[in-house]
This record gives sequence, structure tokens and C-alpha cells, in this order.
Amino acid sequence: MRVFMFKPKFVPDVAAGKKRQTMRLHARCVPGDTLSLRHWEGRAYRSKQVHIMDAVCTRVVPVIIDRHGIVFAGKDLAPDEAAVFAAADGFDTEDEMIAFFEAEHGLPFRGDLVCWEPKTALLRRCDSCGCMTAVDLYNCPKNKAEMIIPYHTVEEVTQQEAIDACKEYKPCKCVKTFSPDVEFTGEIVEIGDCECLEGDSGIVIKTTPEALMLFRDNLVFAPVRVAIRTMKAVEAEAKGVEP
Repeated sequence: MRVFMFKPKFVPDVAAGKKRQTMRLHARCVPGDTLSLRHWEGRAYRSKQVHIMDAVCTRVVPVIIDRHGIVFAGKDLAPDEAAVFAAADGFDTEDEMIAFFEAEHGLPFRGDLVCWEPKTALLRRCDSCGCMTAVDLYNCPKNKAEMIIPYHTVEEVTQQEAIDACKEYKPCKCVKTFSPDVEFTGEIVEIGDCECLEGDSGIVIKTTPEALMLFRDNLVFAPVRVAIRTMKAVEAEAKGVEP
């Protein structure tokens, strides 16, 4: 993992996803590598490192900056291109960027431009009240599959957005408390008439408190109604005995 430290000036734009590139003397990374973006809590090398986000390197390109302008991948950038380039790096103007690199490294600056995309996180929300019911800072197919439950929506967000959502957490009030012997498998046990739902057709499943099924007085939101039965009841029915 390649660690990049950022000066206070750039931290807000990096955290917000506006700045997705940095120029360094040596990239020491290649596309596909994981990048850890951080800043110092106080004085550089005299305070703790604060994690901003993890990202994936998408591009590494040689760059030269001198008093005459910017050479990107061997091409002299036109004034309008240089202005866009400087803005993407967190500067108001090309002149401001050139002055910064002259003060920090001297000119000409010869280094690498590293571009990245933030690693995404997963956020699950209740479809009814919108409250967050689960978060996973690492988005991958396995984690996403494990987060999917009925009547909830799983969103792909930046890690910073997921962290911000946790700070504003409010409990979902649509949750019914289940008994401890309920176990979730995600398996559909039966589709048909459910006596507990007054003859309405529905889906009978096994679930857990963690599954956070939406209930209000046994009514689940359209388009289907769902009856919850404990594992004991399901096993008893399979054996043909009363639970």
C-alpha cells in the first residue's frame, strides 16, 4: 500500500473527492495499487497521521513543471488545458501551482502525476424511513451480497460519505424484535397462503434480528407481505409435529 500525505490546504478537496490526483517526485505505485490518503493531525512528523480514505491508483503519468508551463506525458499543455490541470490538482490558477512547486521543490519539477478513484463503501438504508441500518467500508461482491435484505436499498458511496452517515446515525424504527432462536439463511421456505396474514398470499422466510425485516403490526410494505417463523417452527413442520 502506498501512503500519500497531504498538506492542510488540500485535505478538504481530497476528502470531498474533488482532488483525485497528486504530483510526486516518485510515484512508487502502478495502476491497480491501493493508496492510503492521509494528513498530519498537527505538525508534520510530530503528530499522528489521520486517514482520509483508501483509493485505487488509476494512472501514473510523467509530468514536468517549469516557469513556462506544464509538460504532461511529453506534451506542452495549452493555457486552457493547464488551467484545467491546475484546478484538478487543487489550485485556483496555473501560476499559483507553478509558484507552489517552485517553493516546495524548485523548478523545473520533474515527477509523476498519480490519479486515483476512491474505494467505495456500502450503505444500507430502510426503504420506508430512510435510516441507515448497515455500513461496510469495503465494497466487494461478497460484502454487497451479504448486505442485501428485503425492503432495504444498498448504495455504493465513498468511504467518507459512509463515515459521515455513521456520524448522523438514527435507529430505524421499522424493526420488529425477534426471538433469539430465529436464524437467517435467506432461504424462501414457502410461498402461498399465510394464516397469520389472514389468508393473504405472501413469502414465508427464515430470518434474524440482524436481517431487520420491516414490520408494523404484522403488515409489511407492498408489493408482498412476509410472515416470519422461527427455525423451531420450520423444523417442527418438516417433522410433522407441533412446535
